[in-house]
Amino acid sequence: MSNRKFKRYTNHTVTGADALDFSGTLWYGNVTVGTPPVTFTMDFDTGSSDVFLPGPLCGSSCAGHKIFIPNASSTAKDLGHKANLTYGSGSTFGELYADVISVAGYTAKNQTILVAQEYSSGFSSNSTASDGLVGLAYPSLAANNDIPLFVNLIEQHAVPEPVFSFKLAENGSELFLVVLGNWVQSVSANGSQVLGNLPAIVDSGTTLLLGDAKNIAALYERINGTADPENPGHYTLPCDSFPEISFKIGNRSFSVPPDMYNLGPINNSSNNCMSAIYANDDLPLDDHWVLGDVFMAGVYTIFDMGQNRVGFADLA
Repeated sequence: MSNRKFKRYTNHTVTGADALDFSGTLWYGNVTVGTPPVTFTMDFDTGSSDVFLPGPLCGSSCAGHKIFIPNASSTAKDLGHKANLTYGSGSTFGELYADVISVAGYTAKNQTILVAQEYSSGFSSNSTASDGLVGLAYPSLAANNDIPLFVNLIEQHAVPEPVFSFKLAENGSELFLVVLGNWVQSVSANGSQVLGNLPAIVDSGTTLLLGDAKNIAALYERINGTADPENPGHYTLPCDSFPEISFKIGNRSFSVPPDMYNLGPINNSSNNCMSAIYANDDLPLDDHWVLGDVFMAGVYTIFDMGQNRVGFADLA
């Protein structure tokens, strides 16, 4: 399937977070690295915990990206070993360094960075506008027991509170903080409950809404979706028949309107459109959902690492 079916060509910006923009496939922003500081464009990913940038040995696979040169930074330290990182969209390997990183005015010292010697095609400049990636998840997801950037900021007392937030939309919102407990109480279509009591992960690095094949099939059976035989896991619906989907979390329902998960016609002559709610059995938890950007673009999301909770607010 062509990647274009997953692109949303709306010109969103994220307020309250310096220089974050939507490239059509991911949310990215500016990060400075090293001494003197050099600015890079980075993908912010709540589903992973490592930091990587293209390095001087990366060659053609990193063409078009800005290169991080450790020898040009007086604060860079070679940690003396290599690592491999694998993501849903691609992979990379390289040498591990520690250096200074600043995001939105907050600075972490001795942050571990994988300086890539090769990018897979998913991280090429043809596939992504970002030079590298900043993982914002917990240490348990980090390679080589490295400390993630936001945890470093907390431990170095560089941030006033152990909280960060995402607003992947154009308008303001009010904060409503709930203890998520990693559970979606129910999934409904046009107000009618379809599924209940499913674990969930909130992941800014995932474009779509993902679920296991059994539960996704149950959802589409209720809304008359059709499995795409050419693209396993994908479903289509009549373009004018996408219902509103809602997720009940912390006794509040948060909606995904049709225009957020309707990816457009499967071809120029078709009245059927591709859905951004996708079945994938290769997930870290059984019978669970990954609430990616399709969900996050409709809510204000706060990650409270001090209290191990996630908060959502309806956008105003």
